[in-house]
Amino acid sequence: MTIADPVVDGVPNFRSLAGLTTPDGRRIREGVLYRTESLAGATPTGRRQLADLHIASMCDLRSAGEAARAPIDWGGPEPQAIRVETLPDARVAGENLIHSIMADPTGRTAYEVLLGNARSMPTSFGTSMAAVFDALLDEDRVPLAIGCVAGKDRTGFVTAVILSALGIEWSQIAADYLRSREYFTADRLYGSMVAWLDERPDPMITADDLHAASNDIAFLAASFEAIDTEFGGFDEYLRNRCGLDDQRRARLQQALLESAGT
Repeated sequence: MTIADPVVDGVPNFRSLAGLTTPDGRRIREGVLYRTESLAGATPTGRRQLADLHIASMCDLRSAGEAARAPIDWGGPEPQAIRVETLPDARVAGENLIHSIMADPTGRTAYEVLLGNARSMPTSFGTSMAAVFDALLDEDRVPLAIGCVAGKDRTGFVTAVILSALGIEWSQIAADYLRSREYFTADRLYGSMVAWLDERPDPMITADDLHAASNDIAFLAASFEAIDTEFGGFDEYLRNRCGLDDQRRARLQQALLESAGT
């Protein structure tokens, strides 16, 4: 079964995780879990569409500086906020690092920065994941949306941890991770980086080359390799870092999954 993504005008990289399946034939229920780029771009029509989704909790992974530059106007009551401790993203490090990324036409700097961020995410986000799982286990705090600036790196990692905890097949997790490159296009990614520069370097990486260097499944693989090497495996990571023991994990699956025949 394929469930159409909800449309939020002005926010192309907003989508539902509904319909992703486990090996035993269960799937994520509709209307419980969404991932997104920054919702600051929502138009008045988009805000009405968001209101129709009745999002109860929002995990905004942007830094305080990013959120201040692009505040979200919900157009009504705001969902409960889930805060994270650390935000390992190039933009958080400031203009100097962004300048270095944009000044490398080969894209290697962008790739290495994002790879390093990916390796640090299990540690940076681990304890904060407990709050995310707490929300997902509380029926009054679902639906939940997860987002950052582009909705691909930080959002991609947090989403992948949730999907893995639910038992979703890796091939589907990887495919979902890479879908963001379709919606957060080269021009949009380029614009989001250039906006932080007071002066443009010369030479400067092209939009297409930056986009290619910034979208690679190797980043997500590096995050999960770090989980294995630093925490002794995914199950141990969930139990000891994310506060999700076997009993809570079973409850999570019961709450968010349904039979594919439903």
